[in-house]
Amino acid sequence: MPPNKPSRRSRARLKKKERELALCLNCLLGYEEEGLYSSVVIDFIAPEVKDFSKTRVRAKTEGIYETIGVRKDRSTFPIEINAWECTIGGKCIRITAAQDLTEQKRWWSSYWTVKIALKN
Repeated sequence: MPPNKPSRRSRARLKKKERELALCLNCLLGYEEEGLYSSVVIDFIAPEVKDFSKTRVRAKTEGIYETIGVRKDRSTFPIEINAWECTIGGKCIRITAAQDLTEQKRWWSSYWTVKIALKN
């Protein structure tokens, strides 16, 4: 027996969530509202670390890792990726959450600078 097809209402909710997520990614990477809606996320990883990310996707590796993202203006920034696989409607889907680590890195750098200065 084939898996149940999602109702029209649940498909509409899923489309709305996809759009909301795309808008968040647009904001993170500096694109206009519709800039990334149908883009592949791997395209926004810096070229020097893209092979590493592709290997993780191909191997279906789940978990958290740090890499380098690329914004629309081609500037790079540290980014944390949290990826996992799940099955929705009989299809295997990879879900990836991304977080800009710029402020976190800046804070830790300041913290260690002050800590070292206080020791001396």
